[in-house]
Amino acid sequence: MLIAVVLALCGILAFSPQVVLSRFNTIKFSSIQQCGPFSVTFSGGNAPTALPLTLTVVPFNSTPISITIPEDSWNATTSTGAAVTFLPLPAGSTFVASLDDADGHPTGLVSDVIAIENSSDTSCLPPQAAATTPPFAVDTSTFSQCAPFNVSYDAAAGVGVPKVRGFIPRGFSLYMAQNSTDEAASIATYTMEAFRGLQIALLMDDGKGHRQTTAIQSVLGDSTSSAKCIHVNVTQISSNTTNAMNSSQMMTTEPTTSVKLSKGAIIAITVVSVALVAGVLILMGLYVYRERKRRRALRAQADVERQSRYEKPGELDGWETTVLPRPLSTDKSHGRPSSIETSNVPRKNPIYVTARFDKSPTSPEFIQYAVAETGPTANSGTWPPLQSAGVRSLAPTPSQRSKRRPSVQTLRSLDIEQILARATIYEEDRQRGEREQEEVALSPRKAPSPPPPALKLDSPPRKDTKLLNVPRSPAYSLASTSGGQSAVDVPYTPASNYTRMSAASPWMMPPSRAKLADEGARTSYSGTAL
Repeated sequence: MLIAVVLALCGILAFSPQVVLSRFNTIKFSSIQQCGPFSVTFSGGNAPTALPLTLTVVPFNSTPISITIPEDSWNATTSTGAAVTFLPLPAGSTFVASLDDADGHPTGLVSDVIAIENSSDTSCLPPQAAATTPPFAVDTSTFSQCAPFNVSYDAAAGVGVPKVRGFIPRGFSLYMAQNSTDEAASIATYTMEAFRGLQIALLMDDGKGHRQTTAIQSVLGDSTSSAKCIHVNVTQISSNTTNAMNSSQMMTTEPTTSVKLSKGAIIAITVVSVALVAGVLILMGLYVYRERKRRRALRAQADVERQSRYEKPGELDGWETTVLPRPLSTDKSHGRPSSIETSNVPRKNPIYVTARFDKSPTSPEFIQYAVAETGPTANSGTWPPLQSAGVRSLAPTPSQRSKRRPSVQTLRSLDIEQILARATIYEEDRQRGEREQEEVALSPRKAPSPPPPALKLDSPPRKDTKLLNVPRSPAYSLASTSGGQSAVDVPYTPASNYTRMSAASPWMMPPSRAKLADEGARTSYSGTAL
């Protein structure tokens, strides 16, 4: 970064406006009448160090006029200046003007050709002087681009070798290079440092008070003319600068400069440009990197929040319903008969012999444990399994469903419907049992009929109830002896037959399964499956 700053400073110094001594940005010359005021204004730029300023007026083929401008005419605060003077030139005279410093160097461009207008005022005109021989003579026929021309001077009259300065209207003023001097012949040779096609007026000054101007002349030349002598870039001066303007117009001259970059400046420009472009690219890369990093962090945070929101365990997450075996009914109508029931009181069929409970309480088809709902098993005889006696419990067992996706599990609607249906069945059975008990208690007791004669006299020995080998088949015959009576083979009768027989003979009601294990009863089983 420090290197980039240094290079930027070098570039600024290389291309910043340089201090140009004796140069104003704008110089304006007013029109003039005979013996009228002539003003010049200048602004911008910097005042020359060699003061005071001098207004050089070059009337063609005459004697030049130099007017000193006071130093207070320049305001350094506002960078402006102005001066007013009078020119002792008669009407019809033409001239060009230049604002110079105290050393005779121009501070701006030369004015356009100005003509003095007519006026009745003659107070500024000098008296008529006798004709004199000019101190210098110039061969204007040899005015050609980069070609030598001769200036002769009157050495016998004390005229010295002059300095030759050329004035190009609306262009530069420059000194011609002196090539040689022939003191014996009093001739000095100079080089015309002006491009062909331009108009130029010469001013000769030997520094001894001998001064003279030439008429405005055109510079000759062609495409073969050399241009090596040109030290000032005057190519930007258009050809119309040689045309005379109306003398009533304001004459304005603005400097035109030619900037030629050195090799060091070009290198500095290149380095600074590359450094600036590289700096901008680096800053853009850093911005893009930080922006992508910030967006990735935001996406990661959003994913974490979304995952935590979905994976948060619910109240029932990971719990499965399990069906437990149906407990045996403890209702009095299903249990062991009381002392009242053991008496000769007729009873109705128990609940398990109805059409809804047509299975034997001790048969494996009736006692079924919870099975998975994926299909029937080897021990179950029907599908779907009988789960009316089961009670679902919430065991903390993780299910496959909870492992697959993070969701909160609840009881399925089917499970809720089954629970409600089972509760309704239990309530109906309980109410039915209570009604039957009330009917039995309120009905008149009848004397028991004598049992039928024993069909079989041999009675097997008494067996312990714990060692009874109850057949698994629902079809078997029952022979029971109680009170010293012999056993009787009774074929198995379905529940529907028992119901019809009970209506005709109450004493032929089927024995309760709980009574089979009654202590003191002697029971024997015989018969074959139907």
